[in-house]
Amino acid sequence: LHGPSIVAQLCLQHIAEAGYDQIIIEGIRSMAEVTEFKTQFPQFTILAIHSSPSTRLQRILNRGRSDDANAHQFFIDRDQRALHVGIGSVIALADYVVINESTLPEFHNQIHQFFKAQVHGL
Repeated sequence: LHGPSIVAQLCLQHIAEAGYDQIIIEGIRSMAEVTEFKTQFPQFTILAIHSSPSTRLQRILNRGRSDDANAHQFFIDRDQRALHVGIGSVIALADYVVINESTLPEFHNQIHQFFKAQVHGL
């Protein structure tokens, strides 16, 4: 209806109205969105966080939510939709990748180290 970059356009509108000078965007799904952000912020950096399908599915099942009864098929369908809109390209062209196959504290440490390196220009 509004094109593949509408979410990015709406985010950029909000960012402009709020006057932010530093931002973190979570959940980019397509190269159209990346292009939109990079047009506005040439230094825009993409960090992809990757976990294997088996790890992601196990985490969903471990949540134990009532709507997880059909989790496996939902998981497959969701991944296929995300791949269809281009998330694979975003991940493949990311500036940095963090592998999230460990514990939550270890993941937090990895992210902390990433942002610390970004602040210090490492």
